[in-house]
Amino acid sequence: MKKTKTNKTQAVCDWVLEKIHWQVYLPGQRIPSVRALADKLSVSPFTVSQAYDQLTAHGYLSAVRGSGYYVNQRRQSQDLPSENHTPFTTLTENVLETSWLLSHLFHHHPDGTAPGSGQLPQSWFQQYSFQPATRKAINQLDSYSHKYGYVQGYQPLREVFARQLDDLGMQISANNIVTTSGVSGAIELLANYLLKPGDAVLVDDPCWFWIIGCLQQKGLRVLSVKRHHDGPDVEQLEKILIHEKPKLYITNSVLHNPTSFNIRPAVAHKVLNLLREHDAYLLEDDIYGHFCQSPALRYAALDQFDCVFYAGGPSKILGGHWRVGLLCCPEAHIEGVIRQKLLSSMATPELTERGVYHLWTDSYYRKHVSYVQESLLKAHEQLRPKLENIGIAYPEHAQAGLMIWVDIGVDTVEMALAAHKAGWLVAPGHLFSPRQNVSTKMRLNVTMCSDDFLAWLDAYKKGTIIAK
Repeated sequence: MKKTKTNKTQAVCDWVLEKIHWQVYLPGQRIPSVRALADKLSVSPFTVSQAYDQLTAHGYLSAVRGSGYYVNQRRQSQDLPSENHTPFTTLTENVLETSWLLSHLFHHHPDGTAPGSGQLPQSWFQQYSFQPATRKAINQLDSYSHKYGYVQGYQPLREVFARQLDDLGMQISANNIVTTSGVSGAIELLANYLLKPGDAVLVDDPCWFWIIGCLQQKGLRVLSVKRHHDGPDVEQLEKILIHEKPKLYITNSVLHNPTSFNIRPAVAHKVLNLLREHDAYLLEDDIYGHFCQSPALRYAALDQFDCVFYAGGPSKILGGHWRVGLLCCPEAHIEGVIRQKLLSSMATPELTERGVYHLWTDSYYRKHVSYVQESLLKAHEQLRPKLENIGIAYPEHAQAGLMIWVDIGVDTVEMALAAHKAGWLVAPGHLFSPRQNVSTKMRLNVTMCSDDFLAWLDAYKKGTIIAK
């Protein structure tokens, strides 16, 4: 777009584009009227009108006579150049904005500034040294690094994982387990194996935002079922299964992301019965299971791998760089899943798999897990009164996991933009739903809610901090 003579008009254009980029204004949503925005930004209505005309001419907005201006449903990859404006492209409607993921999920933020993070603090990994364990994998490097790894994955690691699951009430052979590039790789592998473009797939609402974008990118119809403190809404689940016929339901049963809720046996039994009745499968993502201090029920323990696929891995308990996932498959599907892996990623790096094996069998591992579990419990105990002091109710049924799902009473997308400008990484609620509705909910990492952030949040809620 050609730059106008007036810097004020350009500034209004940049302001609106920033709001679209941050999904404060979603596709199809009405933006403030000319006069309302003029008052908000302390400029003349003529300046705002000029800016809206420019944004409309370049396809960012649509003008509806008698109604106002709306964010276009679809936008071609054109940018509005400005000396201070970072180019971006808006994806098609209801596809997760990948620029948020790139600039936030994979950008380093100091622990004290990242209350929206999904990781443990760096300092928690420094309590015990894992170097002796990782050296074992490196010392053996010459014996295997020049060969292809096993497509199914490093067998000793699969055997250790099978023993871990046995302790949780799940009986499975290492022969029915395949390694992947993290749990995200397990989700993608199973989606490629079971589903084709146009198929329906079911997730929780709220759920981990990456899953939504990944599945939509594959051309799948992503449906959601409301998640309660004891599991999914069973009545809604049944209606979706009857009318939409999803082939796969992806969920967390333990320390659900972002709520830290678990499931209850009565609900789990109903869910499994419905899935069997409607010939659908469940993928149980148990990536946060290592954080759970008390015994917790898994779908796979009830089902014993009839209609349940189960995925776990070390990337939360050992750190995000350990990109190893382990996918447990029903007997009837293990051969097909291995074939799918062979034709997509071939083998996964054996060096990393051996490293995880040595870490999981190291004497320090259990001490590290105990330390993390006890520290999470303390973090919850310390955060509860602090949130209540600033008028935020602590979730009643949240377990002592990494995160909580709180209602702060204001639009969290607007808040996320203000937080970003103040140097905080937060996770606004609309990211966690395929519907991407305006939300007053947000995910908080209990280990990274510093007193400084809580003071900022309190000030924002009281209206003393305004995003402009």
